[in-house]
Amino acid sequence: MPTTVQFRRGTTAQNLAFTGSAGEITVDTTEDRLIVHDGTLAGGSRQAKASETVFKVIADDSVGLELQGGTDFLHISGGNGITTSTASTGVLTIALDGTITTVNTLSSSDSTEVVIDDGFRVTGASTLPTIATNVISGSDSSAISVTSSLIIEGVISGGASTQLVIQDGVNVNGDLVITNGEISSSDSSALNIRDAVNVTGALNAETSLEID
Repeated sequence: MPTTVQFRRGTTAQNLAFTGSAGEITVDTTEDRLIVHDGTLAGGSRQAKASETVFKVIADDSVGLELQGGTDFLHISGGNGITTSTASTGVLTIALDGTITTVNTLSSSDSTEVVIDDGFRVTGASTLPTIATNVISGSDSSAISVTSSLIIEGVISGGASTQLVIQDGVNVNGDLVITNGEISSSDSSALNIRDAVNVTGALNAETSLEID
């Protein structure tokens, strides 16, 4: 029969209450874990299991470089592609010479707005939330250009019960549609148009039309 070597052993609670001699090894039978003692620290130094320290590097011409810790991994391919995966957040793929693919949401780390420095193009359907603001303005204080038709389902009116004032040009290359059939000031005063008005169709007035 081969010789059997056994170390002192006990449950987790028993090991935590035990102070072993310097260099002594005990076994935690609850967690199947080795503990190394130094003669002074109660419970000793608990050693990690192999399953807790999984880290591997696989590299060749076909798979590139892969770093793995547990179920998480970082994969860098020879084609300039980077893929990360965690058990909780899914997969993020970045191809430096191709397409960037995210799982669900593109957001900043500090809950502020996301800034895209270059042009942004959406080729599929884009659903935007309601604009939670009272002002729409250009980033450089110039006119806002609407290249397609503009549909306004409510009323165009001045703020704080004043007359409607458009200080800069409004360029609408398509159709301007107001579903309630009128453009008016919010306080029932005269609607002033400071520059020329070109009417290509019929111009109708309910009573009289006065042109100064």
